[in-house]
Amino acid sequence: MKLVKYKLGKVTSTLALFLALTLSLFSFKPLAPEEGMFLLSQLGGLNLQKEGLKIPLSEVYNPDGISLIDALVRLDGCTGSFVSNEGLIITNHHCAFGAAAAISSKENNYIENGFYAETMEKEVKTSMTCKITQSYLDVTEKVLKGVDGTMAYDKKNELITANSQAIIKEESALYPSLKMEISQMSVGKLYTLFRYKVLTDIRLVYVPPRSVGEFGGESDNWVWPRHNADFSYVRAYENDKPFVPKKFLKVNPNGTKENDFVFVLGYPGRTYRHQPYKFLEYQRDEVLPFIANWFEFKIKSMKDWAKNDETREIAVASYIKSLANTSKNFRGKIQGLRRTNVIAEKSAENEKLKVFVKSSPELTASFSGVIEKIDELYDLNISLAKRDLLVNELAQSVAVFHAANFINSVNTGLINIPKADRKAYLEKNREDLKKGFQQNYRIYDAELDKAYLTKLLLDMSDLPENLKPIFLKNIKGKSDAKTNIVNFVTGLYKKSRLKDTKKTWELFENDLSKFVKQKEPMLAFAANVSKEATLYQKALADRNGQISVLMPKFTEIIMKYHEGTFVPDANGTLRLTHGHVKGYSPEDGVYNKPYTYLGGILEKAQVSGDFYLPANILNTYKSVQAADNLIDKNVHDVTVALLYNLDTTGGNSGSPVLDANGDLIGVNFDRAFTATINDYAWNEQYSRSIGVDIRFVLYVMKYIGKTDRLINELNVKF
Repeated sequence: MKLVKYKLGKVTSTLALFLALTLSLFSFKPLAPEEGMFLLSQLGGLNLQKEGLKIPLSEVYNPDGISLIDALVRLDGCTGSFVSNEGLIITNHHCAFGAAAAISSKENNYIENGFYAETMEKEVKTSMTCKITQSYLDVTEKVLKGVDGTMAYDKKNELITANSQAIIKEESALYPSLKMEISQMSVGKLYTLFRYKVLTDIRLVYVPPRSVGEFGGESDNWVWPRHNADFSYVRAYENDKPFVPKKFLKVNPNGTKENDFVFVLGYPGRTYRHQPYKFLEYQRDEVLPFIANWFEFKIKSMKDWAKNDETREIAVASYIKSLANTSKNFRGKIQGLRRTNVIAEKSAENEKLKVFVKSSPELTASFSGVIEKIDELYDLNISLAKRDLLVNELAQSVAVFHAANFINSVNTGLINIPKADRKAYLEKNREDLKKGFQQNYRIYDAELDKAYLTKLLLDMSDLPENLKPIFLKNIKGKSDAKTNIVNFVTGLYKKSRLKDTKKTWELFENDLSKFVKQKEPMLAFAANVSKEATLYQKALADRNGQISVLMPKFTEIIMKYHEGTFVPDANGTLRLTHGHVKGYSPEDGVYNKPYTYLGGILEKAQVSGDFYLPANILNTYKSVQAADNLIDKNVHDVTVALLYNLDTTGGNSGSPVLDANGDLIGVNFDRAFTATINDYAWNEQYSRSIGVDIRFVLYVMKYIGKTDRLINELNVKF
């Protein structure tokens, strides 16, 4: 993979919310020891051989040739890696779960029973997309052409967007076979053009049964010890033939032992380690608990609705899994922010930064009032958060409301178009309208949708009077306020046409003009809400816009204060994190060992619930004599999962865990509960990541899935 280094543009403002491959541009001091999510451009400054790496660094990352980096792919929101020269990709079970759900039915329930294509001809195409980074280029000067510090936030964004679109158009003409994306690496400072090879023919190959791949369910999610085989296989195709990658990983079936050096390559998502302390307060006290509580309400509602109905359970399985994963993650973040000193340390740093700004006339002239203004804006966000979050969720979660709001917005747009031209206008914009309409128009059941709207309005009724929306006060009736709300919503849904998705989509497809003219009970309410919600959203956007303008200066203050030891946040670009297989003490008096074993599955197994194991799989676990190299000789049992002190976050799901020789010894899939705070802070004492051990991957493939053709493709010998 040819990676092009940055050239620093002539820009003065600095922010590193999403600074990715560019540390070499700045005069950075040695990396802070508590940071472990390294950029490719930093690897030359690391002594990985001293830590335990046994291969040359050029075999890990080589900007002028082929290296392990070339085996990595972005697989939608996950990471994957090539493990054969025929495009076979290993990733997580939970990353392929949606693909398995999409082809499942009551008759062929691949979620519960697993999926295996005995031949390539039986591999099933999915909606997944695979991106392979080909190169990147600094385009800061071009993106910021014409931008100056006096511009209003919205005008600046418009110009940046226009410049970016022009660059993408130009690059796409030069490289028509590649997809171009410009990422904001640092707000107001650095912008990068990424060139990707995109493969859209990704086929499902093997997904273990749910009782194996998701053993422990939500009970064990985000915790250690773990005993699930969170892996799956897909295959990339190009021109209807298996894709031949530049590089694929070699599997080491012997695994690791405690304290062995390991490293992970992948595409970690956003981290927020350099935000102001008020941002963390905002997250801890408002955003995280709201979303966690709301998602849990939706999960319970869907589970009650789908109970004892397999077709319904399949329909909502992937959505529930996603909501539950986020909810528990956010609970962990809340706990971490409350149990650690992260926010207190940020607050103390905030005060030191204020003093630092006043320490010289030059700093005062450039940065006076920046920190104080950011604090003021976040205080406003915090004070209005409960109202803003609830109102915003109306269009996000309530499908009928979203649909009504969408129809209202289309009709508003038609006002300025002559009546004779409206039908032609609608047809011309049909595809864009379809995308906007279907974005949040998903109704599993009208009663569920009604429950969401009722819950949101009832929660709004509990707000203090100064925050209570006016549209809520207009809901009147003969009973108390909450009963009036329930009756009002019941009346809306009783007469609603939009609650019938089948008929609604038929009308949309057959007669767009009639679709936008339909008489729907929800339309008037949605219009009433929209008038007020627009004001809230505009005010929030304005506050956030002001914060965005100030953040480059805030980050510049931090960089000057720390004299170059600043390490940037992750942003979905290629990273390396390294460390060792290692246990830890999550709390006083408790020590967690770094491996789990097959015996632990037998201890947990139940006849129902999250730890359910069907009889045939349970019997396999009990009776099969596993191959010798799959067994840890110290405990005489098959190794299932491993724990390591690496720095991972969202997006690292499916990342390969590699040994000192660069061979695959596991697949990263989770963090310990104490490490969910990684997005905000990382610490070796409590941050631990979790992977499924390659020995259990091979065990499941051999004895549960009977996937001998894939084992042969991996060139693994037992």
